[in-house]
Amino acid sequence: MGTNQETGFRIDVEVKTDAVVSDGAHEVSVKCIVRDKNGKSIRDEIPVNFSCPKQKVKDQKISRPGGVTFKFKPRRPTGKTKILVSTSLAAKEAFIFVKPTPAQYIRDLIQAVVLAFIIAFGLIRPFILQTYYIPSGSMEPTLYEGDRVIGLMFPYRLRDPKPGEIAIFRRQGEYEHHLLRLPFHTFRWKTQTNFIKRVMATGGDTVEIRDLTVYVNHKPIKEPYIMEPPMYDMPALKLPAKTLFMMGDNRNNSNDSHLWGPLPRGKIMAKAWIRFWPLNRIRIIR
Repeated sequence: MGTNQETGFRIDVEVKTDAVVSDGAHEVSVKCIVRDKNGKSIRDEIPVNFSCPKQKVKDQKISRPGGVTFKFKPRRPTGKTKILVSTSLAAKEAFIFVKPTPAQYIRDLIQAVVLAFIIAFGLIRPFILQTYYIPSGSMEPTLYEGDRVIGLMFPYRLRDPKPGEIAIFRRQGEYEHHLLRLPFHTFRWKTQTNFIKRVMATGGDTVEIRDLTVYVNHKPIKEPYIMEPPMYDMPALKLPAKTLFMMGDNRNNSNDSHLWGPLPRGKIMAKAWIRFWPLNRIRIIR
């Protein structure tokens, strides 16, 4: 790359201190010699351009017999860094390695941790996925009390839930109260309760429960996943637009839509995706 095939000229580049710490005190020296096709240093005075884009360094000097030397002091860590020397006769590139100082390394490490934290809690958790704890047996035998699941946020941002899917949601006015007693103060706070149930029907559908069977639009639903058939009846109910009918798989031990009615679509938070705890029952949730 240092030889121009048309003219036969080449540039020899000698770099002193090819690995340097970017503290602004250590210097890199780059000696450049322009040679003719016979390998002799040319005696003509010609402009030589020097650049190191990552370090934002540019310079130009006039080459004299014996070559020309460029010097600079890196001030920021850029890892493997290209140096380019060029004239009207030829061009050549070389590489140095610019290492961080201990302080810069710690700073970059902190920045990486902060960025990872922002991505995890500012992007992934609110918009992509979250983890949830199953607080009751209302979804047995599909999910058991104490199971932990990952819920995907984005599917329901792109489309509506479908019957048969298991979804995580919240209900207006449902809160969990927390208490933390310390020697100097007692902290009390509340968070909205997360529910997890199966979608049985959507807006415009008619749901009825009778004869130990759930009917949607007057057709019985086959449900091999439930704990046992519902031991109660519910008169036919046509769901308003943008609502869902949610039921637990443990039909006779579930606080769900057969008690409090249709759920507004806007309360849906995530689609249950994977049970990741306990380890011996990891699986995709169907």
